[in-house]
Amino acid sequence: MGVETAWRPRPITRIGGPTYSLRAKLWLASVSIGLTAAVMVTVGEAYLRLTRSHASPDTHRAKSLEYEATLFARHAFPRMVQKKRATPSGYVEISERGYRGRSFEVPKPPGVIRLVVLGGSAAFDMYAKEGRDWPHLIEEYLRAQGHTNVEVINAGTPGHATFDSLGRLYSELWTFEPDYVLVYHAWNDIKYFHRLDSQTTLLRTQRPAMVTNDGGRPMVSNPFIYYWGPADRLLSYSELYVRLRSQYLFWRIGKPGSEGVVTDVNTYASTYSAYGPRQYGLNLHLIMSAARHIRARGILATQARLVTQSNTPAEKEKIAYELVELSPEALLRAFEDSDRAIFKVAQANDVPVLDLSGIFTGRSELFEDHVHTTAAGSEALARATAEFLRPMIGRR
Repeated sequence: MGVETAWRPRPITRIGGPTYSLRAKLWLASVSIGLTAAVMVTVGEAYLRLTRSHASPDTHRAKSLEYEATLFARHAFPRMVQKKRATPSGYVEISERGYRGRSFEVPKPPGVIRLVVLGGSAAFDMYAKEGRDWPHLIEEYLRAQGHTNVEVINAGTPGHATFDSLGRLYSELWTFEPDYVLVYHAWNDIKYFHRLDSQTTLLRTQRPAMVTNDGGRPMVSNPFIYYWGPADRLLSYSELYVRLRSQYLFWRIGKPGSEGVVTDVNTYASTYSAYGPRQYGLNLHLIMSAARHIRARGILATQARLVTQSNTPAEKEKIAYELVELSPEALLRAFEDSDRAIFKVAQANDVPVLDLSGIFTGRSELFEDHVHTTAAGSEALARATAEFLRPMIGRR
């Protein structure tokens, strides 16, 4: 007899679908997450491109003035033409010599009477339309009064203080052969008042500008307008990336404002030492001395400003106390100390003082903010300065 074998059913190995290993499950989850993320990124990119204008470093640079690092001042406009809508009023032009407005000849042509205006953004006149900045309006008014050989160079540079102007005067401006050097500084110097004392000097508080290489030039590093490298440039074709990039920079550095990056300041100093005003006065002395050595007549001007004892709450909203980190009372004292330093230096150096603060301070309709003038303010400032200069130019 043959051996009978009992029939046995095959074991059931699958119930309700296939089974997968842990590795396969992780792979499927990763693919699912990746596809979902890709769809979200694509949708987000499409939405931003349809609803927002592209804002890469290239587009920001097209609307921003560029600076180069220098040894004798914290920065300067490079010697290249810049025509950009880079000021609150729109279009501005920097000449191939690196100064606002049209170019000028060096050496100075015979018979020309040349005035150089030194200062920060208030002298640059950042709210003025091109050709209507108050230093160039001085030239316009004097020429209309018959002084057709007068030429004004606006050497105002946003962010500059007296020590920057001193460095520029002896390292470049003297080659322009100015007959007059008008100094219009206070606000940017007041920014260091609360930092200086017997242990903390200007040397220890000022740092060289960070630089980046842009076409072979040592440009002042600004991540908002320059790329970090090839990868950053490539990724910046993505609208989503540049938005995230900007948010990171706002968090890491702060938001760029009209006077540089603005960071949050929680407390304002109510006092400052005498070293700040003394440093400011010393800088003015040295500028006047340098002017004499290049055979130019030095002129000091107090800075017109909105800041007064009687500022209304609305006017105080226009004053950027956070930039000087001083309380309203301390800022008022700082301007008064600056004025006193100007008159003291003028007396010691036998130079004239144009008291613009006494004429225009507190006239709200003439100011966009703490020191920058409206169009009406620029015209008023230029007329007062031209009238002050006219007798001197007539005697020369």
